[in-house]
Amino acid sequence: MGLTIDELQTRVERLQAIADNLPAIIAYWDRDERCQFSNRACMDWFGLDPAQLGLPMREVLGANLYAQNQPYVDGVLRGEPQFFERTLVDRLGVLRATQTSYIPDIQNGSVQGFFVLISEISAIKRAEAAAMESRAQLQALLDAVPDYILSLDRGGRILFANRTMARPVESLIGNAVQDYFPDEHKELARRAIEAAFEDGQPSAFETVAALGDTKRFFACQIIPVLRDGKTTSALMLSRDVTERKHMEMQLIAAERLAAVGALAAGVAHEINTPVQFVRDSVVFLREAYAELMGVLEKLLALHASAEDPQRRRQLVDDARACIEDADLDYLRNNVPQAIERSIGGLKRVAEIVRSLKAFSHLDHKEMEETQLDQLVDSSLTLAVHEYKYVAEIVRDYADVPTVRCHIGSLSQVILNLVVNAAHAIAEKAAADKPQLGRITIGLRDQGETVLISISDTGVGIPEQIRSRIFAPFFTTKAVGKGTGQGLAISWNIVVQEHRGQIWFESEVGVGTTFYIRIPKDPDKSRTDTANRLAS
Repeated sequence: MGLTIDELQTRVERLQAIADNLPAIIAYWDRDERCQFSNRACMDWFGLDPAQLGLPMREVLGANLYAQNQPYVDGVLRGEPQFFERTLVDRLGVLRATQTSYIPDIQNGSVQGFFVLISEISAIKRAEAAAMESRAQLQALLDAVPDYILSLDRGGRILFANRTMARPVESLIGNAVQDYFPDEHKELARRAIEAAFEDGQPSAFETVAALGDTKRFFACQIIPVLRDGKTTSALMLSRDVTERKHMEMQLIAAERLAAVGALAAGVAHEINTPVQFVRDSVVFLREAYAELMGVLEKLLALHASAEDPQRRRQLVDDARACIEDADLDYLRNNVPQAIERSIGGLKRVAEIVRSLKAFSHLDHKEMEETQLDQLVDSSLTLAVHEYKYVAEIVRDYADVPTVRCHIGSLSQVILNLVVNAAHAIAEKAAADKPQLGRITIGLRDQGETVLISISDTGVGIPEQIRSRIFAPFFTTKAVGKGTGQGLAISWNIVVQEHRGQIWFESEVGVGTTFYIRIPKDPDKSRTDTANRLAS
């Protein structure tokens, strides 16, 4: 049963009301391009009234706009939907960005007309323009940032990169970032990325990249990007710290030279004393040799005169007198002692030279295995003139582990702490009655790590300065004595180079103990750290 005219009219009025309350322009044009329906937005835009319905499109749009629309009209009348964007001027002369759709009205296989839907997208366009501007500004900012910034997915694949060192950015997209790490750090990077996605935990590590013959150092951070409490991606910030590393190495070298300079007089004295022993012994041996050669010559002459009795008697008397002058009993007792003194003096010089050589391992970039007691003893040898008049050394070597380390750097830490301990004891002796203090050095094997302790009976560290002890250039010593870099560099060597810890305990007036804990193999410690992050 069909609808009555009133019902149809009601529905038309209802649809007209709906259309009139929509912000988009809605119209219907028949095959003859005459407007048969329009909503209020359409009438307002083109300045029409209901009496003008039925006007041809050319009159409604004007010749110019109609000509621009003609290809789209021809297309929709062929039954092909048309979609396009255009900037239009409304009746108030305001430019507005629009999105236009021409939808064919196909009935019984033929086009009877078409619907027109025009939506204003000025706000969208402004938002797009603002977004593009923001994107351009962000890109400019990322390009200006010296760090390398990458966005990574769960598998470590690169989604975005702001810059690269030697190749186009596009060549990185989709590749696994860990493939660009050296072999010894691939697993570390993979574990750090896994930790970011599994636990939402950031991590940091240092790595090395080779560019031709040049080695560059990078400090990397993996930062999870969270949404609704879950990691959706991860950012990797990679900063080139090569210059900083070089500066640190230069600073360590400068501090080492300063330490050697400060110890130079003492080391020279320590070398001069055994050298003097050797010199005196060699002079004595030269004189003894001359006397013994004189006796030997008389004895050889006596031997050659076997067939001349008269001459033989004379030579026997000469030999007896020469032997008495040479005092062979004295030489027999003292020549071996002189030789032993010479050997002992040369051994002492060799020991000092070995200590200096160990201390000069700055250029050895790879870690080496060493016996910890030998490393400590070498440092004590260099510092002996600093402590031998103020303190006795107690070696508490309960365990003597082998460690992999930068020998010169770790020797520098031990030397710094021993010299500081000697100065603290000397300061206490100056303020109190002079007495010999004590420096105790302990070595303990703790499984995967070793613990070094250096205790003194000095003045102790006041409470108010303890938080600044490891700060660069902080010192309690008089001007011109020390650089204020010793403990700061020691912290860097222990913590940064050896993945260890350094701390102290102190009581004013009683003394101070510094503790150093380092892994036996720092490279293995890095892998274990990555495994803990992942777990």
